Amino acid sequence: RDVAPSRGLGDVYKRQLQVGVGMVSRGEVALIVAQKGYDMGLLDADLMPAVVLVVIATTIITPIILKKIM
Repeated sequence: RDVAPSRGLGDVYKRQLQVGVGMVSRGEVALIVAQKGYDMGLLDADLMPAVVLVVIATTIITPIILKKIM
């Protein structure tokens, strides 16, 4: 049985990384928050295309990264 601290922490780190990467693609939430910010006048209309682009990019990239770290 290997009880080296680095061995145990490596397993925890891998799980933390998987959960963290899995949470990146929260596109629908980001779009709702951006729309509410726009409606309240906190976000310019010029920024909405950038928000949509980032949401699309993270939605596409996240599964690719998850596949590599699983």
